[in-house]
Parts: sequence; structure tokens; C-alpha cells
Amino acid sequence: MFEGDVAMNGMGWEAWVRMLTPPEVLAVARDLEDVSDEDVALRLRESHCFSRDFEGEFDYVVSYLRQARTFAVNLASEGRGMVYMIG
Repeated sequence: MFEGDVAMNGMGWEAWVRMLTPPEVLAVARDLEDVSDEDVALRLRESHCFSRDFEGEFDYVVSYLRQARTFAVNLASEGRGMVYMIG
């Protein structure tokens, strides 16, 4: 899912849009299950975006990760694909 090529132009940008098939959604759901809270903490500490409010940032990121897991698992359990857009 982490690919995209938003095209900038004189009036703004042209968004990147991609479709994922049901098997791809299942793979994403499995991948998201493999990302632990400890992985998030490690990456945040290594990030150039890390601020002094580690707990606040950690809670923020983990809350979205958990929502993404639930979303992907629900789609996969229903045999659905998805479309996503960046931009």
C-alpha cells in the first residue's frame, strides 16, 4: 500500500488512486497484524519527526494502526477489495 506518485501541476495535484484486490487486502491485513506496538515505539524513537511528547505521539500512531488493522481484517473477512487515494 505504501506506493504512490502524486503528480503536481500548476493548479495543485493529481491524486494517486489504486485498487487492491481481495487477496491483496488479505495480505495487507496479515502484514498489519505483524506490526507490534513495540515496532511502533522503536520506529518513533528512530524517526526524525520524534518530539518530546513520546507518549502522545505513540498513542496517536498506535490508535490509527489499530483502526487500520480492524478495517483491513473486516474487509478481508468479507472477501472485499478496496480503493485508496493519496493526495
